[in-house]
Amino acid sequence: MRLTKSDFLHYLACDKSFWLSRHKPALYPSSAPDAYGQFLAKQGDEVETMAKRVLDGCDFQQVFEDSHGVYARADAVRRHGDESIDIYEVKSTTQSIRDHINDFAFQVVAARRSGEKVNRIFGVHLKKEFVRDGDIDPKQLIKITDMTDDVFAVVPEIETLIESALALLAQDRIDEAGCDCRYLSRSNHCATFDYFNPDIPDPSVYTLPRMNGKRLAGFVDDGRYDLADIGLDEVTDSQGRVLEAAHNREPVVDHRFLAEFLNTCAYPLYFLDYETISYAIPKLDRTTPYQQIPFQYSLHVVHSDGRTDHFEYLAECLELPQNLIAHMMRHIGPQGSVISWNKSFEMSRNKEMALMYPEFADFLLGVNARMVDLMDVFAKGYVDIAFNGSTSIKKVLPVMAPDLSYDDLAVGNGTDAMMGWQTFIAMEDGTWRDTLCDDLLKYCKLDTCAMVRLLEEAQKINALAN
Repeated sequence: MRLTKSDFLHYLACDKSFWLSRHKPALYPSSAPDAYGQFLAKQGDEVETMAKRVLDGCDFQQVFEDSHGVYARADAVRRHGDESIDIYEVKSTTQSIRDHINDFAFQVVAARRSGEKVNRIFGVHLKKEFVRDGDIDPKQLIKITDMTDDVFAVVPEIETLIESALALLAQDRIDEAGCDCRYLSRSNHCATFDYFNPDIPDPSVYTLPRMNGKRLAGFVDDGRYDLADIGLDEVTDSQGRVLEAAHNREPVVDHRFLAEFLNTCAYPLYFLDYETISYAIPKLDRTTPYQQIPFQYSLHVVHSDGRTDHFEYLAECLELPQNLIAHMMRHIGPQGSVISWNKSFEMSRNKEMALMYPEFADFLLGVNARMVDLMDVFAKGYVDIAFNGSTSIKKVLPVMAPDLSYDDLAVGNGTDAMMGWQTFIAMEDGTWRDTLCDDLLKYCKLDTCAMVRLLEEAQKINALAN
């Protein structure tokens, strides 16, 4: 059976999940790419196209395969007169290329096993600091990093692991009780975690936020997965609030925190939410790879007398956010708190826009100075096990305000919004475009409407203590 690079990386992540995908594919969750996956794949193709313009004299998509099925396809190969080769692997990332060292080492092993003499291996990736200014010069955008020494250092280990993966692949049966993902946090569990670990209760130790490392390993080694078996003195403060809610089977309320939070909120209250899009290859001047570009915002304004206004903006085409900023400036006054959910996201966008448009910097940084994070209330002031250990508004809202729901919306999350907007700006005027516009506006509006409602719920809870 063939062992590809993707297979091997799957094996490293969870060997049993890898085995199941190959031997019992009917039991493995479907992995057909959705619209967002296709969008990311297209981004990768664009980076590879740009990289080819830098890698003159290379052969592209060179295949390596040995008699045991170890298979790899190098993005680019440069051949030398001594019959040695240099391998170039293209990654559509601005992050550390060394995060892909196992990936690169597999390529080297596959090349050697197919009879090639590997001289050097390079990572080809995007320069984080690149700022588009007119037509893109690939040499200014693309960075080539020599990874040879780092990769060759781990090749012996990777060779051993490849043999282990091949041996596992050859087995018709394995022990299907448990997998090593038990030692990983919930966000790092394999796609088949529930299949291999049906004994894990719900909620469980994995429900506790940031549960990982030695603390998690201790509970796993003890076989303690049920929250009833874990003591408050064994976890952090943030984990303890969730654990206490589970133990008591009722929300944990910190009235002092709630009172202090609410006292920081000054009217009028501005509830702000952005929707953004990013591209690996910058499509607009003055932007960088993967820069988040706001294309939409929703703003609910609650006045001290209870009156509520709503304002919104949706870009009609791909554009810099100058019009969006100007629109906000007409509706966000100089006084009052600006409330967001996970405020670091909105604040980061404001800082980026302030750098792009110094003439708006006072306004944008002034908004940041008044920004309050409503998520903190449901991380510290009111914690319910029904949130499932999460502070996502999608988890909190159904518990606190079940009459408000994203379930019936055609656009139901940020990824839907990003993909929907991509479709929207490409459409001709007409009924279908108007419908999609309405769907996008409804989603973003619900985000800020939900925040208004959740703050009201926090005010009611606080009032009960007085």
